[in-house]
Amino acid sequence: MAWRRSLSTTGTLIARRLRPSFFHIHRDNRDEPIICSPGRHYSSLSTSINSLPRAASGSRNLLSPRSMERQGLLFMPPPGIISSLCRYMSNASGDDSSFKIDDFVREATPEKVMDVVTSQPSAMSEVALAAADSSYPVAGIEYLIGAVHSFTGLNWWASIALTTVLIRGATVPLQINQMRSTAKLSLMRPRVEELNQTLRETANDPDAASKYLQSFASLFKEYGISPFTPLKGLLMRGPIFISFFFAIKNMAEKIPSFQTGGTLWFVNLATPDSLYILPILTALTFWIAVEFHLEEGLNGTAVAGTMKKFFRVFTVLSIPVMMCFPKAMFGYWLTSNMFSLAFGLGQS
Repeated sequence: MAWRRSLSTTGTLIARRLRPSFFHIHRDNRDEPIICSPGRHYSSLSTSINSLPRAASGSRNLLSPRSMERQGLLFMPPPGIISSLCRYMSNASGDDSSFKIDDFVREATPEKVMDVVTSQPSAMSEVALAAADSSYPVAGIEYLIGAVHSFTGLNWWASIALTTVLIRGATVPLQINQMRSTAKLSLMRPRVEELNQTLRETANDPDAASKYLQSFASLFKEYGISPFTPLKGLLMRGPIFISFFFAIKNMAEKIPSFQTGGTLWFVNLATPDSLYILPILTALTFWIAVEFHLEEGLNGTAVAGTMKKFFRVFTVLSIPVMMCFPKAMFGYWLTSNMFSLAFGLGQS
């Protein structure tokens, strides 16, 4: 009796070690459909094990692969694999056998989260709708702000400020070149004054004017600058300012998420600042930049004093005007003024 139990156990262990994973490859009835029934294999296993001793008494090749194949032991998968295969290989048409990923997502995701995710459009789709009727420079600024917002995950206020820093940082080489040209213009000013004095002394000479123009042109050529050097900063930043102005104004009007894209007291970026803090800060930083000659294109020029007086008046008059603009505009204006201050301090 013990010999029969030992032989039965040995046959079971050898069958588990030797049978391949793809048991269906060695089936004789390949045309018949595979019916995954764990009970069938369990009964087959019991029958094979019970018949193992009887086969051993009449055959020397009891444990040969061919004999074990006939007994159903060599190619029978474990019950755990059978049950898993039965679950995913079933071709029944009932509701229990169908699996839909949408149902799984709905079960795994809270209902409120699903409502928020499905109801809120993406930031780039909002930007695309807002920029549909904008010009190319304005649309480019809008898409850049939207890309920064989507990539960094910052709110709209911080995204506008970061985009401003990126644009101003990209123009730093041009600003440095313009400041060098302004310095050359300052060095050239004494010689220009000499030419002006000579022109006044020879005002009655008909050839004096042509000689003055030739000397003036050669002088600018010698220093490698032009008479429009003081205006280079305005010509460079003017298109950027206009593009930012219309881009942010358009986004504040057409993007609903701007209503919650701020922070602190300016959460709604689509409305003006009722506390007037942002307009005052913007005007103050602009006045400081101009007053201390930190605004590009003003330092060292002959019209610096006149321009300073003009911008002092302009700073005061700009506060009531800026009170009417949405808070999103100050994400660019205030950041740009702070960048000018930092750049000027770094140069000095």
